Amino acid sequence: MFLPLISKYKCLSEKEELSEIESEFLRNIFYTGQIFRIHPYSKTTRKFVFPTKYYSHWSRNLEGIQYIKNNGIWVLLIGEVTEDNPGIDIFRLLTFIFEYNDIRTMISSRGPRQLLRYENENEIAAVLSKEIIKDIRIIDMSDETDYRIIGKSVPQNKWYRKTML
Repeated sequence: MFLPLISKYKCLSEKEELSEIESEFLRNIFYTGQIFRIHPYSKTTRKFVFPTKYYSHWSRNLEGIQYIKNNGIWVLLIGEVTEDNPGIDIFRLLTFIFEYNDIRTMISSRGPRQLLRYENENEIAAVLSKEIIKDIRIIDMSDETDYRIIGKSVPQNKWYRKTML
């Protein structure tokens, strides 16, 4: 689903003149900047991340991960998406689709209100790759008021594993 959007982004980025819809598409759907993702933590884990070419769910900011409602110790991935490799803002993408295509009847059982979770989580879809990950930290999310407290960085030689499990 995301690869055609990235392809369209690259194509439109090279155009000299854009229509109003194309400009809005580029301005609103694609995200560049810092992103965050959490993974379960285990003391026995020697390496924390299996990089892939597939898109994963990240958050635009730390406030977004508090909506996931996970307690305990977690691995926090801190990444950065750039214009060369942008993330996709899920809420803005859905808003764009609602605005320019009448799909309300297709998802009437869910409706636009259910889509607000993407806004609350500040959800960004981005590839889980070595190029994007800039830091990995261990955090304690046991206390909702302390979710911002970030532990020490994990040494880079402990970041990546060769298999999913």
